[in-house]
Amino acid sequence: MKIFVTGANGFIGSAVSIGMAGRGHNVLALSRQAMSHVQLPPTLSPLQTLITKEAIGPLLAEQSPDTLIHCVGASTVYQAQEAPHQDYLNTVCSVAEMLEAIRTHSKNTVFILISSASVYGDRNGDRLTETLIPQPISVYGYNKWLAELLVQQYATQFGVATLVVRPFSVYGEGLKKQVIFDICRKIVDSSKSIQIDGTGNEIRDFIHIDDVVTGIAHLVQYRQTGTINLGTGQPTKLVELVKWLIEQLAPQMDFSFTGKPSLRNPQSLLADTSLAELLGIHPVINIEEGLMRVSNEFVHELKGR
Repeated sequence: MKIFVTGANGFIGSAVSIGMAGRGHNVLALSRQAMSHVQLPPTLSPLQTLITKEAIGPLLAEQSPDTLIHCVGASTVYQAQEAPHQDYLNTVCSVAEMLEAIRTHSKNTVFILISSASVYGDRNGDRLTETLIPQPISVYGYNKWLAELLVQQYATQFGVATLVVRPFSVYGEGLKKQVIFDICRKIVDSSKSIQIDGTGNEIRDFIHIDDVVTGIAHLVQYRQTGTINLGTGQPTKLVELVKWLIEQLAPQMDFSFTGKPSLRNPQSLLADTSLAELLGIHPVINIEEGLMRVSNEFVHELKGR
């Protein structure tokens, strides 16, 4: 297959680009900044470009890719909250640009939006199914939802084949932000104890980036459309996460929580994975193995300082 990936220099975008190329697909990796990887698969072609219909439209018309996987947007809730208008431009407007480029230049291309489980908001610990009406509680979540509405509009009004993928808490080697990285950094930068925001009872559904890429590759292969969760269906409390990371990095360290839950982060995000399982998607990296890989990378980088 011929695949375009936008936002190819981000954590998910770069993993998807390299993962799809490694599976034998011809990938054009599009990003506003040059890809930072030294070694790239031979079937991957990086291109530094603006993510606009004027820039991408002619490429779509010339190459008629089977799929465009759109990975553009803010990577953290905090980042979006601090710069809401910029997040709107990056997350919502970029989707409008790509959908219009497909409508006018390559209507047979499947558009895949990498959205987020943040669109669900806080549902009192319930498993989150794709049929729920979004109730976001952050700028990040609202803009992801607006992007999803645009996808729905182009699917129903113009017949563009579209898929919305809602990953849950994605993590893995190479991610230099978000909760797991932040806790690891606190542990290695402290000598005796650390304090973490929240109560410790927050629940997340952590899915390793390798499983995310495998799931997306499966969906691309079968030209799946609609909306689908990508998670493991396995809950992890924040306190359990902290204990595992301390055990790996600094077994004697003490820790505590501020006791103040975040207003912008749901207390629980846990995927209903029934649809993904029905489609043949089964994550294989459990949280213990994934955290071991992340903590080993942290230790290796420390030794290299």
